[in-house]
Amino acid sequence: MKHRRIRYGGPRQQPKRQLQRETPVEVLSLSLDGRGVARPEGKTLFVRDALPGEVVEVEIEKSGKRFDEGRAISVITPCTSRVEPACPYYTQCGGCDLQHLDPEHAIALKQQELLTQLAKRAKIEPESVDAPLCGSEKFGYRRAARIGINQRDSGELLMGFRRRGSNKLVDIEHCAVLTPKINVFISALRHTLAQFERIKHITQVEIIEGSSGLEAELRATRNLSDELSRELASLAHAHEVNLSVRAKDLPTRTLNANPAATKLMINDAPLFKFELEFSASDFVQVNAEVNELMINRVLEWLQPKPEERVLDLFSGLGNFSLPLAKRVQQVTAVEGSATMVERSLENAAKNGCSNIQAFATDLSDPDTEAGWLADSYDLILLDPPRQGAAEIIQALKDHKPRALAYIACDPASLVRDAETLVNQGYRFSRLCVADMFPQTHHIESLALFERC
Repeated sequence: MKHRRIRYGGPRQQPKRQLQRETPVEVLSLSLDGRGVARPEGKTLFVRDALPGEVVEVEIEKSGKRFDEGRAISVITPCTSRVEPACPYYTQCGGCDLQHLDPEHAIALKQQELLTQLAKRAKIEPESVDAPLCGSEKFGYRRAARIGINQRDSGELLMGFRRRGSNKLVDIEHCAVLTPKINVFISALRHTLAQFERIKHITQVEIIEGSSGLEAELRATRNLSDELSRELASLAHAHEVNLSVRAKDLPTRTLNANPAATKLMINDAPLFKFELEFSASDFVQVNAEVNELMINRVLEWLQPKPEERVLDLFSGLGNFSLPLAKRVQQVTAVEGSATMVERSLENAAKNGCSNIQAFATDLSDPDTEAGWLADSYDLILLDPPRQGAAEIIQALKDHKPRALAYIACDPASLVRDAETLVNQGYRFSRLCVADMFPQTHHIESLALFERC
């Protein structure tokens, strides 16, 4: 019997793959993930950092049967909408991947690509396309963020976001898209943490800017020392931050209380103003101005009437439930997080909305025997996460609301779900894109479906 030789140590080193260079190619369009699309010799090529109308030299990073992927290593002929990125971390950070594109042109390209995918994949198109919803700020707009924290063996502190295509952090002193107030606090937090020799057990901080301060929660693998806790509490007090720490397997501990910081104002022009309470781990729309524009566009589309009943799915803190409740007979709000359902009912009570009932359930696996699902509704609103709402749409197939509004944060999910809704007998009457995330490829979309 022949025995194999025993090998010690790590696996045999494979020769480094040689990257190919593509002859200059013309970029034809922008994909939904923000990459340029070229078709040299008929094969699709996705190119990072390339824009429609440009001629670029490409380094091929991955080759497949159906398409190749690469990055632009030189721009031979730039397009007129190319701009110089404002952020010094742009080439490293995985956050803002379209800073090289003029924001006004970016929203038009995103809308066009969404329409193209609806026609190509689902064979449908909206009856009308409304003007995009755009905020006044293209930088300094982001009011919520999760910032990673790490420490090298040398003691050097790292605070920032993930690198492009990596889990490692880019150390960032200032983020161009975060609000000024968040940037100021992050700078002060960095200074405080840098004074301590060992802080590797602190892994991240989640921050949301409320109407009157910041709500922040530190995550840690173990409890903080008394000295560090005191320093952080002093820092939070100075910056009017409601600060807590959540250590692994331990109850959340408040280091500094500022209840005023845990409130968001929503201006439902021109009739009402609402105040939503939240915590740092809750989901909130990151762009306050665009969120208000979006709420008012949905109200304009749905035209809710006093005698009507509304089903609000993926309802969160009550972002849409509260404005709708002021205009209709009853709102039924359904959300996956029991904590957020409880908070949404508290928000309803504090804002004088006694006509909201709320339920916690997994909408990706809806209980078809649930009482709220058996009720009838005049209007339905869907605001799902990235995976969309395929399962609940199927569960709602026998419902006959006069209109259904769908807010999508993933275009591919909207394309799939819009096709299903049209097949169920809805008219795809209106579409609108919302520039919730300037400087990035991400796009928020609003779609209105009406019964034929």
